[in-house]
Amino acid sequence: MTVDGATAQLASPIMTSADDVERLSWQPVAGCPGVSSKVLWRCGGSATALIAYRPRAHTPGAPHPDAVQHLWIASGQALIEGRWLPAGSYVHVPTGTPHPISASDAGCVLLQVHVPTWGAVTE
Repeated sequence: MTVDGATAQLASPIMTSADDVERLSWQPVAGCPGVSSKVLWRCGGSATALIAYRPRAHTPGAPHPDAVQHLWIASGQALIEGRWLPAGSYVHVPTGTPHPISASDAGCVLLQVHVPTWGAVTE
């Protein structure tokens, strides 16, 4: 279930069963052959998605000037910042940081959380 800004302000948690997630269709990521995504939740500029990389597929990891990203390797291995990270690893990508990602020979799946920084409170 993808939630848009009109319904995201619900007072209770939004839950999507494993079966419902499985039924969501994978969408190709433009300009990145062998990479596809399933958006699990979206509200404004924030989004949570599964990103699947076929074997040796990659994304350029262009910097996001107004957002941070949280990445969790759900399966396989990913090469990020010159380091191979196995399933269960976490990466925080600060605002404006390049973060090219390459999949291993077996491919990988990442959980990505994209969070805009505009409007954030700073101290």
